[in-house]
Amino acid sequence: MQQQPDVYLESHKQVLKWTKELEFLGYILSEIVDPDGLEERGYYCHQAADLPAIVDTLECACFQPNSRLRCVLDERTSRHFRNLLLRSKQIRNVMAHHLSLTHEKLLALGNTKEELEREFQFAISQVASRYNIQQVTWYPDDTEFSGSSHRHTEAIALGSEPPLYQRQRILAFEAGPSNMPKKNKKKKQKKQEEKERTMMEQEEKKPKKKKRNKKATEESRAAHLIALEASLRRKLGKIQKEKAQIMEAKARKLQTLEQTYRQRWQERMEEINRILLLTKHEERDLKVQYGKIFGEPFGANVSTDALFILLLLALSSPLWLSGLIVRKFGVQIVR
Repeated sequence: MQQQPDVYLESHKQVLKWTKELEFLGYILSEIVDPDGLEERGYYCHQAADLPAIVDTLECACFQPNSRLRCVLDERTSRHFRNLLLRSKQIRNVMAHHLSLTHEKLLALGNTKEELEREFQFAISQVASRYNIQQVTWYPDDTEFSGSSHRHTEAIALGSEPPLYQRQRILAFEAGPSNMPKKNKKKKQKKQEEKERTMMEQEEKKPKKKKRNKKATEESRAAHLIALEASLRRKLGKIQKEKAQIMEAKARKLQTLEQTYRQRWQERMEEINRILLLTKHEERDLKVQYGKIFGEPFGANVSTDALFILLLLALSSPLWLSGLIVRKFGVQIVR
């Protein structure tokens, strides 16, 4: 059955919008949960990742024990979030392949998108609050609106306004005042005027800043050299002080060794003198005891024997002297 073009275009426009919004929320969550996961899938420009790559990255983060996403979602919530991510691929497939949808199928996809959007908002707020993440940089995709493109980045604040509302406001401002919400037109105009004023003031102050910067750099270099010289002096003084302390410690150690040696030598000499003194006392006691036992002093028998031998030699000396003389003269006569 042929479908009317206006019905198809309306449904395709709706699915395209849902896909971009889900990719935006998935990009924000991936940036604060696992930015390296997008690079592993070949998306070095993280914002260029399509919905299937984002779904695969977040699906892995749901079941990694130490991932940021797993730390803020319990097991039941993680499984429900994973199922919604897998179902969201249908939205992207319908958009990419330009498939026609029935009214019931469109409603089912819309319910999936709304439920997943709430889960995205909850996960982003929980992760940002727990890990103190203030904002995420985002490049506005202004292809939805006609007009000139403004190449710049915007900061999506986390924890204040919903990210989708910030995206809508930024894109409306990029498209022009006609597409902006009525409440924010005046605020945006005031902000734009303030930006222009600040830019003009900065341009006027540039030459003065250059001169001040030159003076500041020269002064900072001089101060740096002075500080460097002072630090080198402190280091040299510290090294010399350490060397002096080492020499003093060695001298004290040597002095202690010498004192110990002298003290021990003196103790040994005193011990030797004490032993000699004890030996003399013991020898004297021995003489006294000997005299008491034998009735004569110790060593008397030794002197008597010596006198007896001397007397014997003196008495017998004429005999052996005359024998020697006779023998000597007899030998001469025979010759």
